[in-house]
Amino acid sequence: LSDHSYYIFTGLCYGDVSMRNIVSFDSEGDGTWSLLNLSTASKIEQGSEFLAGIDSEGVARFKTDNLPPEMFAKLSHSELKIYEAYWRKVEKLFELKVDRQIIEPMVDLRTGETFVVKCHFAPLTASDDTEVPLPYNLKRPDKSADVWALGQLMFVLLTGRNLFPTSDGRLHDYGAV
Repeated sequence: LSDHSYYIFTGLCYGDVSMRNIVSFDSEGDGTWSLLNLSTASKIEQGSEFLAGIDSEGVARFKTDNLPPEMFAKLSHSELKIYEAYWRKVEKLFELKVDRQIIEPMVDLRTGETFVVKCHFAPLTASDDTEVPLPYNLKRPDKSADVWALGQLMFVLLTGRNLFPTSDGRLHDYGAV
């Protein structure tokens, strides 16, 4: 995957290394593979944007099926209330509906623990975040997210199955990660 090493060395976090975004351009028989869909790419630098942003139309700029473990948070009851208040306030302030499949907490039926994706409303600035708190720290782009996704991709290529249950780019059980 020559493109992947290019992104790492140029300071980009690709953000969506998966089977659906890899294509072979083998017109000359050299076995060249490329990554498609740069809509999730982010610069790896101090002060850059955070991973797992929801855009101004309420649409996720990411898929949950290849997010690294640090992108999921186990919330207490009080943290869950803060999380829910955050999204209610975002929807009211910006008059939008956020994709429920992304922001809906997932409850582990065996343990009763509640998990969420560490996502945020991307158009908010750092100064806005103090007015609308989240119960977790956001993650800045770094190559670890791509390394995790590349590891999942290698697992699929070697075993023929996903590491975790998924469909349409969505992880079924956040607690499994």
